[in-house]
Amino acid sequence: MSEVLQSTDQFVDERPPSLVRQAFKLRRTQIGAVLSLLLICVALIGPFLAPFGSTEYVEMPNTLSVPGTVFGTDYFGQDVLSRFLFGGRTILILAVLATSIGITLGTT
Repeated sequence: MSEVLQSTDQFVDERPPSLVRQAFKLRRTQIGAVLSLLLICVALIGPFLAPFGSTEYVEMPNTLSVPGTVFGTDYFGQDVLSRFLFGGRTILILAVLATSIGITLGTT
């Protein structure tokens, strides 16, 4: 008679971890990702939190300690914090646009 042997070996998927998973195990990658996400959140949410408009004149030019301004005013008398928060969105849009153009031209 013939016997049928059943195998008790289980197949284990032993693929090496992906490059992204390996990178995120490093502490410096985690810190960089958190800082990048923080900057992206500030760029997206910042204009809603800005105390003044991006081109609104607040006080005399180049003053440091004006009530209501955290970083003072610039050479036009505009709030530096508001301009920083509004500028983040522009920088983010330009970065995405430049990366998209680079990928498009680099792969064709």
